Amino acid sequence: MKTKNFLPIVLLILSISGVNAQNSTIEATVRNLTKHPVVAFHVDQLTIQGMTEKDTLFIKNSQNFVFKKDDKDEKIGGYQVFLESVFRHPFFNVDAVTHHFYDGDSLIFDVYSTKEVSRHITPKEKLKNSNFSFVNGSLPTLLNILESKGFRTTLNKDTLLNGKTYLYIKAFPEANTVSHELLIDKQQNLPYFLRITINTFQPFIDEFTYSSFAYPDSFEKPQSMLQPIQGATLPVLPLAVGDFVPDWDLRLLSGESFSFRKLAGKKTILYVSMINCGPCQSAIPFVQELIEKYKADPDIQVVVFYPYDSKTNLDKYVKTKQISYPIVYNSMESENERVEIMNKMELGMPTFLLLDKNKKISGSITGFSNNNKSKIEELIEEKLKEISLSR
Repeated sequence: MKTKNFLPIVLLILSISGVNAQNSTIEATVRNLTKHPVVAFHVDQLTIQGMTEKDTLFIKNSQNFVFKKDDKDEKIGGYQVFLESVFRHPFFNVDAVTHHFYDGDSLIFDVYSTKEVSRHITPKEKLKNSNFSFVNGSLPTLLNILESKGFRTTLNKDTLLNGKTYLYIKAFPEANTVSHELLIDKQQNLPYFLRITINTFQPFIDEFTYSSFAYPDSFEKPQSMLQPIQGATLPVLPLAVGDFVPDWDLRLLSGESFSFRKLAGKKTILYVSMINCGPCQSAIPFVQELIEKYKADPDIQVVVFYPYDSKTNLDKYVKTKQISYPIVYNSMESENERVEIMNKMELGMPTFLLLDKNKKISGSITGFSNNNKSKIEELIEEKLKEISLSR
């Protein structure tokens, strides 16, 4: 009888001991993140984003953060911040570097890439929560999870990863059901990894791996942000009604050359699309129907153009989606020339451009859903009737 009573007591003591150890790890981690006025660290971010498993983007982002305590400013949890991000743009396929700097007075955002070099300054009074989405997954998020500020913790336990013990914390924001899974390095008492699962079906997941924690003596605006931005680019206006489509010399996915000069002499439905676009994927059967509908008409042609996506990605996409119609892609070898085309085709996706025999844009229809495909087809027919071959 005494033995039976003794076992539950031992288990209770062990459970309490485990909880105390976990609490000690959390408290020590919070101290390490907050004991200095300035904290810096590196983050390797992986964003997993797509419509389905087969259309998923994997976006890598190398980030360097510096946070400075500012108890008088609650915009981002009582901190000022500098962030440098280095990544390859998932849609435009160009290398980019961005800088964010918030000092309590304004937010400066610099962009450096082949596609764009620019600076945007937003004063504090005009800043919204969405302006600070770049700190998601960094220091404010970590502290809120550890201190249960706006989060409810559903699981705390030790776990082994590559032979090393981590404290695993699973938490959810009080306002929604977005899962946050955090690993704390129990030797260093510092965050190691965070996974934020926004949607498992789509999917949409952010993963953050933390390293190189340091405590600088100062927090200053980078020298590059103290000077006028060098090489700023002027915004390039995308093609619009009344413009002429340029004579680009590109290629079909099949490997054949394709010149936009070939569009001259006929009425043209130029369908502009991209891979990572739900409405574009829904429109695939409709585009096939359009091609079949007009293929026997000597005065009308349908051309499908994907200006953003690489041949490698399009080859996989065409196979997955079982697309049989020809596709023109942005085959420019020069990054500057490729970006120039992307800038000119920066339209809502998908877009149907209706061209006259001189390649002048006479009409434009943006968007698609199966609920309105009849209406889109009617609009296309109306626009084509308005275009005269004699002009």
